[in-house]
Amino acid sequence: MEIEVRHARVVVAVAETRSISKASVRLCLPQPSLSAQLRRIEKIVGGPLFVRSRLGVEPTVLGERLIPMMAELAAHADAISARANAFAPGPVLRIGSVEWTPFGLQQSIIAALPGTEVRTETLDSPAAAIAAIDRGQLDAALFSGVHPELRGRADGPKLGTRVVVSEPVWVALPDDGRRTRAGLRELPDLRDLRWVQRARDHSFHEVEEQFFLAALGAEPQAVHRAASNAEAMSWVREAGVAALATPTAATREVALLEPEFEVPRDKFTLVWRRQAIGQQSLGGLVRALRAYYLEYVQVFPCFRTWLTANPAGVPELTRLLAGH
Repeated sequence: MEIEVRHARVVVAVAETRSISKASVRLCLPQPSLSAQLRRIEKIVGGPLFVRSRLGVEPTVLGERLIPMMAELAAHADAISARANAFAPGPVLRIGSVEWTPFGLQQSIIAALPGTEVRTETLDSPAAAIAAIDRGQLDAALFSGVHPELRGRADGPKLGTRVVVSEPVWVALPDDGRRTRAGLRELPDLRDLRWVQRARDHSFHEVEEQFFLAALGAEPQAVHRAASNAEAMSWVREAGVAALATPTAATREVALLEPEFEVPRDKFTLVWRRQAIGQQSLGGLVRALRAYYLEYVQVFPCFRTWLTANPAGVPELTRLLAGH
């Protein structure tokens, strides 16, 4: 058996993350499967490539010799894929988003990048999106929050990131009519509310932690932890509990109320593979995403009112709002 590109990607992921578990998340592989692959690779090269230490997984002497060569092999494979795509009949943009992909978003991108074929994909986590970009299966992806896998890699030689919008975080409550008429002024005491929060590995969980630390000094005891924004909003509607939500994550059946104090912002982020998207296409893509966001949030009356009264409330949209 010979070393293949997929073997090189496994070794590089372990070397960069210094962790078998983190590498399995990046590559979207079960940890036992990745460990088994690593053992087969080490059998091919004739010895262990990594050893466990207090600091995590570190290269052996053999690993220090071979890992740079494997990183070069993976990089060459990426370059070949990018060059092959460049000769494809017409540009193709493959973009993923986490949890859901509205049809209108695809149409906005197509309008902004005429002549480009746009293919969209919905993924279940930022980790899956980043792994798909690393493997060359996607050119870019959209998700909220800051994922740990991006720390240390964002705006590096391979990946670029851009904040599309910094979304306000409000409190979602059951829509009983009275709150809708009250608008943004009658927020109950947060300590009196029962809360549904996101799962601890959800990208929005860090925003929740910051919010509750500022508002209550500690996180409340959540009655439920939801795996997705849609599930959290379902609990708000059906169980009568409260949740934190951005305008784009909320549904029309809940009331959104603005806290009277400064709260953390959730960042709607675009991540892309630098070899796949040029600066001109990137500019058009970001403008399309922001324009779509502005159109989409108009369906929320309270947020539309808030944006009108606070044109600089979402700085990334200020210029668009002026001409809207």
